[in-house]
Amino acid sequence: MTITASLYRTYPYRPHGQESAQKSQPRYCLTVGMSGNSMLQSDAMSLSLSSIRNSRRYHHKSRRGCASCKKKRTKCDEAKPSCGNCIKSQTTCSFISLVPAFRAPGISSYAENAGTIPQGSSAFAWLPFQPAPFPYCRPNTRDLEIWHHYRADTATSLSNERSIRKLFQVDLLELSASFPFLGHGIMSIAYSHLALLPGQQEAYEKLMAESSWHLSVALPYYSWAIGNITQDNCSVLFAFATLMVLHTYMNASEDFEVLLSAETDANGQLQRQQSLSHIITRLIRNIRGIFFVFFRFQKWITTGTLLSMVQRHTSPILTGPQISWNTCEDERLSEIELLWQKDSAISQRSSRALSEALIHLRGAFKLVIQLTVLSNPESAAAEADLGEIHRHLLFGRLDDLPSAFTWLVSISPKYLSLLEQLDPFAVAVLAHYAILLDRACSRTWWIRNLPSQLVATALLVLGEERRSWIEWPIRVVGLEVLKG
Repeated sequence: MTITASLYRTYPYRPHGQESAQKSQPRYCLTVGMSGNSMLQSDAMSLSLSSIRNSRRYHHKSRRGCASCKKKRTKCDEAKPSCGNCIKSQTTCSFISLVPAFRAPGISSYAENAGTIPQGSSAFAWLPFQPAPFPYCRPNTRDLEIWHHYRADTATSLSNERSIRKLFQVDLLELSASFPFLGHGIMSIAYSHLALLPGQQEAYEKLMAESSWHLSVALPYYSWAIGNITQDNCSVLFAFATLMVLHTYMNASEDFEVLLSAETDANGQLQRQQSLSHIITRLIRNIRGIFFVFFRFQKWITTGTLLSMVQRHTSPILTGPQISWNTCEDERLSEIELLWQKDSAISQRSSRALSEALIHLRGAFKLVIQLTVLSNPESAAAEADLGEIHRHLLFGRLDDLPSAFTWLVSISPKYLSLLEQLDPFAVAVLAHYAILLDRACSRTWWIRNLPSQLVATALLVLGEERRSWIEWPIRVVGLEVLKG
């Protein structure tokens, strides 16, 4: 089996009939496809990245730029041994001649290989070996400050578990010294995290632009390397892809907000629904792509630095009120199947795909209930309604966060196809998954308003006449502002 990657540019949705004084801002997306005999052959990993802002932003004056930047009359960031512009354009930077040709075992000198992507399987042998502690931090920028922000704040916000916090705080930073593209991914996440903190409204645009810059530098390296996975680089690729999942969810929430809050007429409704469908399937395929990398190279990853990230918790036996809660929720979920069983027009294949997706969702609900540590178990009553159950679990602690995403990996390609077509039954099942996403991730900064936006999207597709199908998600998760 082979893996191919391509980098393309797309533009965000603009509501029908609305114009903007600003030029459309592009998103840079990395699509990784797989060919060969694989159960995931029909899936592709799409990484939605922060948009590159077109507006002119502040930059320092460069009087000592490299020869290439001066010739092109572009601003040079003066980074050594190769400036950012030369890295992006994959050309040899004149700064390289100013740096000694350091060598390390298995690593070619940057001067010999700069500007070319090598053929063969020795991934990253061509990346620069730099003795600088932070080779991806540019001078005369906020990069070093943001690096410390990542280590002190961003890394600790990504997990409740101490071993995984250490992985983000220490291990990934150590790996980034040898794999600078991972460092650029770390910087991109840190800039985005700071931009989303309270009090950063005025600096938001500039911070997100810096986040996009680091991501645009990292993507060409990652795009090539994903097709040349080895035991040496698979953990780094998995770590980078995990960071990109956070980007995907952040951007998806922003896209949902634009689409759901836009005033649109009847002619624009179809275009809006198609755009919403694209966002949903992009999210799911992204997660499935990450799990593909893990399952394909599980032996290598579990013996490397990222072991604590991929270790799963043993599910405890349900006890106390959680037994009753699981029974209550499972009975309500099982009723969803009646929706398509009563519809004689639905095909047997579609009905089977929907039922399988629902079975996996019921299992995911049970798993999250088992793994959630209640914040106040003394006040948890066994006889509770669906709203009270959700509140207890919402304020509990789920250390095994990936357990909330297992459903996205277990669904069949047929169900994903139904979801892409916005089949009403498939959308109703997805709305109930939003309950799980809300209780597991509502306090994470990168999920933003995504659970309520998924419910609002479901209501938009189903219409008020089928609102009763998703009454439970509407009641416990809520609705993002919906117009038009």
